Amino acid sequence: MGATLLTIEEELAIKKRMRKFRGYSKATAGGGSIVKSTGGGGGTVKSTSSGGASTQTSSSGGGTSKSTESGGSTTVTSTTKIFPKEVLQISSGPSSDSQSEHTHLVNISGDGRFDHAHSVSVPAHSHSFNVPNHVHSVSIPAHTHDIDLPNHTHEIELPNHVHEIIHGIFLLEDKPTDVEIRVDGNLVNFSGTNGDRINLIDYIEKDSNGKITRGKHEVTLLPNERGRIEAQLITRLFIRSHIGGNY
Repeated sequence: MGATLLTIEEELAIKKRMRKFRGYSKATAGGGSIVKSTGGGGGTVKSTSSGGASTQTSSSGGGTSKSTESGGSTTVTSTTKIFPKEVLQISSGPSSDSQSEHTHLVNISGDGRFDHAHSVSVPAHSHSFNVPNHVHSVSIPAHTHDIDLPNHTHEIELPNHVHEIIHGIFLLEDKPTDVEIRVDGNLVNFSGTNGDRINLIDYIEKDSNGKITRGKHEVTLLPNERGRIEAQLITRLFIRSHIGGNY
């Protein structure tokens, strides 16, 4: 085997910094419709069981009260009765010790009809009634009220409408706090958001002799939140000749 004529030295590093996520438009057009909520929610609902007690009114209000004094007058009743002729007898007891009980015969002529009336005089008066001081006790036991809500939906009407698209540069309020770096699937020992010349050569895929494999190599950066990554991948190859000369 011949002597090695060239020695190749490699460097692979990355420089990055994290910025807030950047968007370039917001809002889109939408159409209206009638939207129904779900049909659940019906049932029997009970209020709380508190609230029962014995309640009393105030104890004032007793005393002697009078009705109005109007209403007195003279009232005349009338009646008619038919008696047989010569049978009306009026009995009377003795008015003194010397008189005995006796009767008077009254002869009613004609058809025996006897019209008469009684006059009753009711003077103006009032009625007094005594109402002693008292209270009214109302006992309300602890109870609940059942409220029956049947299954139902609520219709929400959204008229046809549009949302104007606003163009510009819009930054999120927050930015990521950490970024995961992998080289060819190997996790780089780094935490944070900003780094300068982070060495990646130890994580790149190599063969059994420790030399970097030919072909494509992949560097991935995965933030823990939405954000904007500014990164520079630095690669340098140094070739040194063993027989002299610079190349």
